[in-house]
Amino acid sequence: MRAHVTPRRGTTLIEMLVSIVLLGIVASIASPALRRAAMPPASDAFTTIAESLDVAIASGRTITLQLSMDSGPAFATVRPDGSVVADSAIHVDRFTGRPNDAP
Repeated sequence: MRAHVTPRRGTTLIEMLVSIVLLGIVASIASPALRRAAMPPASDAFTTIAESLDVAIASGRTITLQLSMDSGPAFATVRPDGSVVADSAIHVDRFTGRPNDAP
């Protein structure tokens, strides 16, 4: 007669080592990718307008921004059709949201 053998529960040391090595490989690949995706400084008005433009188009809602400029606070309105209406201190193109060359 054979004795009934119950299967062992748990993981072996080899399985744990393989899992740790795989996690290390994934982390070593993901870390440089995250460093390259660093956000630009929040003080840049044109970056804020560009990010808000993407959100306004995706959500279909108008966004009004209050930005800190050298001359004081300035306001910009980003519309869901892609247009940007801003104070003259910002020097932004109405249809693209990009900086105007004229100061």
